[in-house]
Formats: sequence, structure tokens, C-alpha cells
Amino acid sequence: MKKILQLQIFQFTRSLIVALLLVVGLSFAYAWTGPTAPAPGNNTDAPINVATTSQVKAGGLWVNALGVTKNAIIGKVQLDDVVVEGTACGVLNPDGTISRNVVGETLACVSGIWTKVGGGTGGVGSFVAADITIPATGTYDFNSYLPAGVTPSAIQVSASVGDNAGTQCCSHSAKLTVDGKVVSGFHRYTNNTGSGPNGPVTYEDWGSLIVTPGTHTVVYTTSHNDVAAQFKITGYFLGSGSPPPPPAPTEFIYNKTISSDVANYNLKADALLNGWDGVLPLNATVTINAGVAVYSTTPVTPAFDTGSGFPAGSSLRLINNGFIYGAGGTGARGGGKHDASSDAWHNPESGGTGGTALRAQAPISATNNGTIAGGGGGGGAGNFTNQYDWGGTGSGGGGGQGRNGGSRGGPSGWGASCGAGGSGSVGGPGAGGTGCPGGNGGAGGTFGNPGQAASGGGGAAGYAASGNSNITWTVSGTRLGPLN
Repeated sequence: MKKILQLQIFQFTRSLIVALLLVVGLSFAYAWTGPTAPAPGNNTDAPINVATTSQVKAGGLWVNALGVTKNAIIGKVQLDDVVVEGTACGVLNPDGTISRNVVGETLACVSGIWTKVGGGTGGVGSFVAADITIPATGTYDFNSYLPAGVTPSAIQVSASVGDNAGTQCCSHSAKLTVDGKVVSGFHRYTNNTGSGPNGPVTYEDWGSLIVTPGTHTVVYTTSHNDVAAQFKITGYFLGSGSPPPPPAPTEFIYNKTISSDVANYNLKADALLNGWDGVLPLNATVTINAGVAVYSTTPVTPAFDTGSGFPAGSSLRLINNGFIYGAGGTGARGGGKHDASSDAWHNPESGGTGGTALRAQAPISATNNGTIAGGGGGGGAGNFTNQYDWGGTGSGGGGGQGRNGGSRGGPSGWGASCGAGGSGSVGGPGAGGTGCPGGNGGAGGTFGNPGQAASGGGGAAGYAASGNSNITWTVSGTRLGPLN
């Protein structure tokens, strides 16, 4: 009985397994779909992968961020984010990022600010060249001189100021400004023969400026009524893509070359005569050519003076390839009776102090490839021998050495014909006077040296440089005289 029951259970289990297999097989048979085309047609598209083989996708592709290491070939680009011109780009948008404003104009992140991208040539934002003469003085609407119907976004103006041909004397200058901004200017020195330390009299200087459309004030100043000026509109920009007027300059750059001898040079005054407004920081370089002398005409005036009161951020440089000479000190007058109208007798005088070559009232860098020399001191005077006779007078001292040498000292005795000292020159100092019974005068000093003492003291040497703490010597060169 037990064997019959086991057999029945086995047969039932086998039948159940066969039934289950049939059900599963039928379900797969009904779910399977055959190929839509003979192989290999209608295969499934390959997935995007990291292989080096190029791939082409016919449909759209949306990603949160996309980076391209090398080149990108793009048919059209739609910029979806909207930004505001003139606002900060933000940390997520470095310089070079491209976006648009609300009306679809392209903006780029430049120096951290969303900036409108200019237009091309011949279309919106293009520059149109012009040659339209307008008044060189007065307050007026620049637009009124443009062709009818033109509405520019910016206007370019250019000016020229310069000498008329001819021979002039003296120093003269000219400057043309728009709303206080210098467009063109010059300063020229000439003498009666029509030539001067800055070259021939015929000279002009063109300059340009971009201004907003509308009314502006034009001012033309000149120190000589024969200096002519030309003022023109030389172009204008069309459309919103045109560039704005350039940013205000942050400094005034002035490069000066001194190519012939100049007396009593003042850097600040010269820059002001040549367009500097005295407000912007001055970036100036003055070069003295080889063989050229900058000198002083009197011991109390430096040969080269920086001037003082420069705006913060100014930078001054001197490159001396020639000579900077202080003036020679004056020779002393001998002791004795000075004139017939007085019975007073005078002690012998001391010689005059030599002049300063370079005075630095502001920081300056100096490259001295030549010579910087203070003037020689004047020679001291001789004494008198008695108080009763003009013949007892002392001799005068010699003048100190200088490009402008010190004048000689004379004898003190009225009516005396003895004992005058010699005048100094660039070649050497003057000798002390001799021949008066009261005593000889001292010789003047050579460049950078004191005068010779007699009964009166010798004059002190002129400084090679005064304000030396303001000077950075990149090249010391030849310096004659003390540094103060």
C-alpha cells in the first residue's frame, strides 16, 4: 500500500513540473518580437561612450554642464540666461563668459563686468569715417554738423595746433580742449633767428578724442596770436554696438628729450606747458642728449629742478647723457673805502656760493651717464692796509667755475685801478685780483669746489644735487660737488 502511494505522488509531481514549463515557454513565445529587417539592418543605436571615435547624434542633447577641451563646431547658439549690462559677472562666470541681455544683444564678462560686445564693420555698431571741420572754440551741438538723419552713439573728434610758417621770438604754446579734456597741445621756444633749443618753428601735433553725442564746450588757448588750430569730426559710430568713449586716463605720460642747451629747466613747469593738467599723476622721463648742457644762469636758481607738489602716483625719471651745470659763485669785493661819498671803510667780503646743479623736490630716478656739477665758489677778497688812503684797498676775488661763471670781484677803493679778480667760465674759475697794496684776492673754485680764501672767506661749493634723499641713483656717473 505504501509503495502505491509513493508512486502516485511521484506521478503528480512530474505532471505539475511539465505543466509549469509549458506555461513559462508559452509566455516567452507570445512576448518575443522578430527583427524588423534582415540583419544587420535596424540595429539599436550605439550609446554615448568615452571612446576616441567620433559620434554623431541626430536628436537634441540636454546636459547640466558641457566642457570642450579643444575645438567646437556649432551651427547656431541660443543664449538662454539673461544678464544685465554693467553688473558683476559673479564667481561662476569668469572673464570670457558669453551671455545676453533681455533684448538679445550679446554681452561678455570683461574684467568681472557684463559688457556689451561691439558690432562689426558696415552694419549696426560700425564706424563711419568723416572729415568735417567744426569751430575750434565755443559751446555747440556736435550733432548739428553731421549729415542729416544721422543719429550716432559716439563721435570722434581730432585737433591740430601748431605754428604758422615764419620766424618768431620768445616762447609760445597752444592747447585745445573739449569739456576740459586735452585733444592737442604743444609748447615751442624760438629765438629771433627762428631756431631754438627745441628745433625749428614749424610744428604741429594731432590728437583725437571720442565723445558722446550732443553739446560740448571747446576751448582753444594760445600765447601767441599767430598759432593756428584745426578742429574736425573725423568719424562717428552707429548703433548700440558702438564702443563707449574710452575710459578716463589714469596718468599723463610725458617723454622729453633735450637736444640743445637749456637754461634753468623745471620739469613740472615744462609738463604743464605741454598738456598736463596738474591733476593726473605725471609719468615723466626727461633725457638729456650727449654733448648738451642744462645750466643755471644764476647761483640761486638750480640748473635742473623737478618742481614740487606732484599728485600721488607720479613717477619721474632723469636720463643724463650730457651735462648739468650749476652757476659759478661771485668773486668778493676787496676791503677798503667803497666810494668817495662816504668815509666808511668796509671789511673784505667772502666769495659767493656756487649754484646747485640738480634739485630734487620730489622723488626721481636718476641715470647719470654724463656729468652733474655744482658751480665753483667765488674767491675771497683781499684786505685794506689803512683807513686814510684809497691806495690801501684790497684786491677782489675771482668768480667760480660754471657754464655761467661767477662774475669777478673788484677792488673796494673808489678810483682804484688795481686788483680786479677774473670772471669764471665753463672752462675754469677766475683768478684772484692782484696789485692792490691791501692784499690779493682769492681765486674762484672749480666745479663742485669752494673758492680760495684770502682775507675774506672763499665761497662754498655748489651742490651737485640738493634733495638727495629724493633721488634714486641707478647710475651715479660723474658728480662734482656735495650731495645734500
